[in-house]
Amino acid sequence: SHEVTEATVTKSGEVTDALNRIAQGIGIIVDMSHQIAQAAEEQSAVSRNVNHNVESISGLGQRTSANAEETLSASRQMSDLTRSLEELVSAFRV
Repeated sequence: SHEVTEATVTKSGEVTDALNRIAQGIGIIVDMSHQIAQAAEEQSAVSRNVNHNVESISGLGQRTSANAEETLSASRQMSDLTRSLEELVSAFRV
């Protein structure tokens, strides 16, 4: 009877130790889960920032293209005006 009681107390202590280790492990897992969630949120924020920058760059590229087309059109008009002016000036040459 005394031996059974001692064995029960010993096993009870072992179970308590095992449960404490399990609780510590769960605490570690919870901490890791929080760290993972925080890292995922940070990555999401970085992704949103990158996406915003890509959209801005795309808009700048479109505006640059439109400005280049306007410059080309203005250059052609200037060339036409230069030819017209040369024709007018040549009419006054002696």
